[in-house]
Amino acid sequence: MDSKIDEFDTKDLTALPAAFSLKKVLNYSPLTDPEYIRVLRISPDHSDEIVVSLEEIALSGNIPYECLSYTWDGPTFGDTGEEWTSDRKHIVCNGSIIFIRQNLYDCLVELRKVGIVGPIWIDALCINQNDINERNKQVGMMGRIYKNATRVIVWLGREDEHTELAVSSLKRIRLTAAECLRDESIVRREYARCNFTKRERIAILHFIKNRRWCNRLWTVQETVLARDLVFICGSNIASADMVCCGSLFADYNREDFFDIWITNSPSMQNSTGLRSFLEVLKVRDLNQQSEGSPPPFANVVHAFRDLQTSDPRDKIYAVLGISDCHHDELSSTMTANYDVLVQDLYIDAARYALHTYSHIEALSKVGEPSKQKINDLPSWVPDLSVSLTTLGLEEEKDRFATDGSQNSLPILEIMDKVLVLNGHEWDRVVARSGTIGDLGDVSGIAQLLKTFKSDHDMYFGSMDTREVAVRRLLITDRLIDVAHASDSYNMEAAFERLFFALLAFALKASEETTLLRLFLEDPKAAFKRFGVPDSYDWLSEILVRGKENWEFQKDNWMKNLETIPSNFAKALDIIDDPYALSWARYYSNRRYFRK
Repeated sequence: MDSKIDEFDTKDLTALPAAFSLKKVLNYSPLTDPEYIRVLRISPDHSDEIVVSLEEIALSGNIPYECLSYTWDGPTFGDTGEEWTSDRKHIVCNGSIIFIRQNLYDCLVELRKVGIVGPIWIDALCINQNDINERNKQVGMMGRIYKNATRVIVWLGREDEHTELAVSSLKRIRLTAAECLRDESIVRREYARCNFTKRERIAILHFIKNRRWCNRLWTVQETVLARDLVFICGSNIASADMVCCGSLFADYNREDFFDIWITNSPSMQNSTGLRSFLEVLKVRDLNQQSEGSPPPFANVVHAFRDLQTSDPRDKIYAVLGISDCHHDELSSTMTANYDVLVQDLYIDAARYALHTYSHIEALSKVGEPSKQKINDLPSWVPDLSVSLTTLGLEEEKDRFATDGSQNSLPILEIMDKVLVLNGHEWDRVVARSGTIGDLGDVSGIAQLLKTFKSDHDMYFGSMDTREVAVRRLLITDRLIDVAHASDSYNMEAAFERLFFALLAFALKASEETTLLRLFLEDPKAAFKRFGVPDSYDWLSEILVRGKENWEFQKDNWMKNLETIPSNFAKALDIIDDPYALSWARYYSNRRYFRK
């Protein structure tokens, strides 16, 4: 629920910019019960005036109602004039003339035209925006309000010259949103079947990407919690399946859309909402499949941090309905309160985040202090009103270490808004290497083998041997395609075969023909030629066994070295088993050992 309350003195309620500016005061009676909401009915007559009425209903009652999801300001990125941001259009509500913004007025006109006359819940009209106490309570209920609605109607604004063609093109799609979200290959096949023309792709892109609705944070919970979802743009109606599949088409087939994206509308380049919208659709799909606990509040706040709100406090309040807002350790629950200063709210959110993550990863969300807009924030508190330009540490999903069973648990102390951390020397780095992806040439092999040098007292955790540590490292302990890996699947042999093949591929890529032949015949004898003079008995044994596992393939290679792949992508066509596929997916961001 966007507002601009932060620009005014919150103690002077008469200065609050409501969703509409009252010319003749509309008197809101206090809600009869804390569990009641107001809903709106639109008079179905087709006079020039839009006439509506408000009535109370119990949120948990048996009166069906719908909800509206829309933007308070202009619906597209080009709609920036005052006609979109000021209250100029009048309607009649409960006998009083009130003034509302253009986009909401356009929506009411279109809803009446298509026969959607209520009951419908619209935040700007159904909440007394001048009553902070009511506003706090109703915002706290918004998750339930949208979840209980029979349908959420998304208003995308007036139609333009692209809308009709976009919607008619999207109607050719035969997939559901669930099918699209769960299998990328199906989306690509359906896109090929639809065979959209360039003109149709332009229309689809304008329809999806040029709408400010996708960039609005409040739409996240409004979409995720909706039982049913329909999109209206002018007189055109599109299903959630159509919009979801169209968004995925634009995302998965960027090579077809890229030139259109850049050249056809400069305003579209300002949109960051498409990818966020796709993430929202995925969360909605998961939410509909499962009745499990919602994700932690801190995770959701940062996942959708780039989306926009007018009030910086809504960076928190807009996701309360889809988050677990209670923290046992803090013995508190995050609730909406527009009396709270932004600084104090962000400090509380940072405290939640620090206690949510298993490490002090939340500090990586602070970003550049010079880019902060909210003044007087402690150095450890992120300014959620600005986008984060660097990747947060907890978003680096693949951070496997062979001693990963040992996790740190920070002891946090916050004294008068100061975060106190006591450091302890826990470990030290004695050697390092590049990633396994550096095995593209002989120098990369030499670097890797030198890293395995046994001069250091290595500790691998969980009683791992050196060989087991390397085997776990290559796939970060995650074996994919398990369905094809039977109980008799020999992961050790697969590891040995892959390791032998990787070194052979690297030698082929380096055009070291003589060294390659020597390696295929006798891996041990080839070690010194790698620039590694030591005797690596444990590694030699792995390679010898790998050679034996590949005896047939090795003989073919010896006869014709040209049959050896020179890049890992082609190599996977030869090494087609779960372990090799797992290595291909997880080859980066590895840490091998610690002392």
